Amino acid sequence: MYEKITAYTGLFSDAAASDAELQKGIAAFGEDFAQLGLMREDAMEVMGELVLASKDALRQAAPTMSAERACACIAVFLMMEPNLPGTMLDLIRQDVLPQILKRLQELDA
Repeated sequence: MYEKITAYTGLFSDAAASDAELQKGIAAFGEDFAQLGLMREDAMEVMGELVLASKDALRQAAPTMSAERACACIAVFLMMEPNLPGTMLDLIRQDVLPQILKRLQELDA
């Protein structure tokens, strides 16, 4: 179900990827995420206490997230990007988004 977005795990996990490569991937990822119908207006509510969590706490929570919460986190991250440019890039570099995508891969298996 999540193959289209989890396909970005490799790129987003590649420490050698340039910011330009990642920005291009982020744009495509956002489009694919939206096309799958995973954007939701209630994403912040679904995130619950994680909405105020640090990047470290999000990374630690990723391995036990439900698919609904993982997608809600991604939706919030994507909604933040236009107002806080660089949010997605930072979440990738801090290994938050790659860990969430890995969790979705596990849930999809």
